[in-house]
Amino acid sequence: MEMLKVMVVDDNETFLRAALLMLSSLTNVTVVGTANTGASAVLTVQQRQPDLILMDVNMPGMNGLATAARMREAGVTAKIVFVSMDSSTEAQARALGLDFYGFIPKADFYAGLKRLLDELIAWRNLCGAAR
Repeated sequence: MEMLKVMVVDDNETFLRAALLMLSSLTNVTVVGTANTGASAVLTVQQRQPDLILMDVNMPGMNGLATAARMREAGVTAKIVFVSMDSSTEAQARALGLDFYGFIPKADFYAGLKRLLDELIAWRNLCGAAR
């Protein structure tokens, strides 16, 4: 089975460490990079080429929505999942017309991410089997 390459972008060091700990416990996922600002995420994503980006929305400087838009402009095709304490973020991303794969409230991060990863990995396995 092919590993799912994940990048985590969050300015909160505590949340970033918790996300990395959770992801490291999964056998079908490998973390290929992290960033704590939007600007560093745009640079890192080109080098690491993740399949999935977990993107905090509320970051100082360039927020997650602007970072995602910049990544799409640069041709990044990775699936983007927004992560936020603010539940209105999903509506904001839709209003901006951003191409994103999902939204996970930080309060439901573990269960939400597990559910999303299970769906994504099942879909990738199905597509791989169809080749």
